[in-house]
Amino acid sequence: MSKVWTSAIRKGLLTAVIFAGVWLPADAFASSASDEPSILSHMEAREPVFTLRVGTSSAAALQQEVKDALARDPYLMLDVASYRFVLTSSPLWGNRAVFAVRYRETKAQYAAVLQGVRKILQEILKPGMDVYAKEKGIHDFVVLHTSYDTTLRRDSAYDALYARSATCEGYTMLTYQLLRGAGIPNVIVVGTATSPSGSGSHAWNEVELNGTWYHLDTTWDDPVPDVPGRVTYGYFNLTSAQLARTHTWDRSQVPPADTDIVQVLARSANQEDQRILQETGLFVEQPAYTFTRLNSLTAALSGLRPGQTTMFRVPYVDAALWLSALRLPYAVRCSCVQDTRDPGYAVVTLTVT
Repeated sequence: MSKVWTSAIRKGLLTAVIFAGVWLPADAFASSASDEPSILSHMEAREPVFTLRVGTSSAAALQQEVKDALARDPYLMLDVASYRFVLTSSPLWGNRAVFAVRYRETKAQYAAVLQGVRKILQEILKPGMDVYAKEKGIHDFVVLHTSYDTTLRRDSAYDALYARSATCEGYTMLTYQLLRGAGIPNVIVVGTATSPSGSGSHAWNEVELNGTWYHLDTTWDDPVPDVPGRVTYGYFNLTSAQLARTHTWDRSQVPPADTDIVQVLARSANQEDQRILQETGLFVEQPAYTFTRLNSLTAALSGLRPGQTTMFRVPYVDAALWLSALRLPYAVRCSCVQDTRDPGYAVVTLTVT
């Protein structure tokens, strides 16, 4: 008897135990299949146990077939929490595989997700919205609607939608279905994410907007602890180079993302796209709001009046010194945070009091 374990997308996300070369009766598990049915069709039907005839006696080859089948359906890939199969070979029956699969969502829960997604999109999508506005509306809904499940027990789109709490799988799966329902192509990316508290397996989305791909991580745009009404955009439409500061993944498996969304929106003549720049705070990444000399910053701020608020970027290593050295003819209140999208800078919000 040989035993082979596959790697996991996330701890416990996709594991398999393969037993080869041991004959078991065809009814060792309840069979619900005819000859040579598709692995994918059985899993898409959320069948927990199924038997099928296969064209190989190799466990490794069958394992690859499963991997290829799941790759065709990104949502299902995450929905399959674990699986195992028993592969037997007999002169009488040929090659036969019995699968046992554990899904994050039951068939009924999956149907409820699709129904819920349709209802939500009716509320989010408005006539005249372009693709950027649709995507932002979906991003904001997921972040506002869901909180991260620190118990790590809720891990599906169903949990994110109806329990309003989930791990990264739930955020990613819900985001995937909402984008797909809005007609926005997207894929699910699996890899590793690293934060000051450590690193671990992670999942997020990559989305295609007007022919260009961007990384979208709704989980990381909803930091712990959850703050009702808070939406952040540090992981909203990043390039691969930007995301690589904290995330790692197999780049050969997903489209390249190498276009700066800020430049795309800034060049757009659509007022809705300009509004997105303002609402997300991404406008500060434009050269007009980025300062590398203190005297230039002082001159730019000199025209502010009481009650006005402005945002800008300064070099992160100089931020504290520059803010203490500012000589302005009025009192100000300011906050300063490192720019998640470009850690070499700090984003400053300054209000004249």
